[in-house]
Amino acid sequence: MVTYRCPDIFYRASGLIIDSEAKSVPYVLSTGGHVFSTTLQTVQTLQAMKMDTYIASGDGVFALTKLAEFINISQEKVFPLSNTVMKENLVLGLKRKYEK
Repeated sequence: MVTYRCPDIFYRASGLIIDSEAKSVPYVLSTGGHVFSTTLQTVQTLQAMKMDTYIASGDGVFALTKLAEFINISQEKVFPLSNTVMKENLVLGLKRKYEK
């Protein structure tokens, strides 16, 4: 469906930031392979708040490298070709790292 509506995309993805305490989704970063106009500003805002930012996606290395460069996320925080189990393990590891 996405490819039909957006035939010129180079990747298909969507990114969410979930506030688990507030049980809300305050930020949606991209969809259909086109980065929203406010994506860079959103990531910069999070980074200014000293938030570590990561990308975990089923997308390939090439697309995610371009995205990470555009939104200034270091390559060691990019996890391409991630399936649901890999994403779950990443989130669990981050929870252990950041929860006090």
